[in-house]
Amino acid sequence: MRISIFGITAIAALACTGIMQAEEHGTFHLTTEVHWGKTVLEPGNYRMVLPDPSLRQFPFRIEGASQMIFELPIVTDFQPYSNSSSLKLVEVDGSYFVREFSSGATGKTFTFSVPRANRREIGATGGDNSFDVAVK
Repeated sequence: MRISIFGITAIAALACTGIMQAEEHGTFHLTTEVHWGKTVLEPGNYRMVLPDPSLRQFPFRIEGASQMIFELPIVTDFQPYSNSSSLKLVEVDGSYFVREFSSGATGKTFTFSVPRANRREIGATGGDNSFDVAVK
């Protein structure tokens, strides 16, 4: 049996197309500067592409007007499926960091690394409230 280079290239292209079509994505708007890992996201609109669940762990891709970053969650957990998704932000020494992405569509929660110093969640009312940014 003879397989041509063209045939292998065509199969690889179709496989990549299938992977790209399987991507989950969402958009969100930041009203303030936010750190995601070691990267600073300026206020504005962003698009987030989730890793394909059928592949091994790959990073999230976050695209803004002037930058594209890749971030790996440190923990992935299961949650009930829902119609809403959100980013949870925490305040660390006066700066905001992405701590968690809750994906209602995939039934998963992805937790990201945040510095430890004086960590507290931010929210509109007292105590242990969180500040969530809607992802559509």
